Amino acid sequence: MAAYYNKTPSVISLSVAIYLGAIAVIQLFSGLLSDRIGRRTVILFSLALFIFASLAIIWAPRVAIFLVLRFIQAFAATTMVL
Repeated sequence: MAAYYNKTPSVISLSVAIYLGAIAVIQLFSGLLSDRIGRRTVILFSLALFIFASLAIIWAPRVAIFLVLRFIQAFAATTMVL
């Protein structure tokens, strides 16, 4: 990936840190959100968002877009909590 985006490996490894950091933050709010609008709705939305982000990562033209999509991909952490 570093060669594809013409970036250093440390920039690419930043995607793991972004993903794990977003998971930590999202877990704080997922329980409250599921109590408010329902567990099933939250799970289905987060899985749909994960699938969208995973497919969009395949065609990400720049590393910045790739990192944003990895952040969005972390919203599937809601399903891990619920």
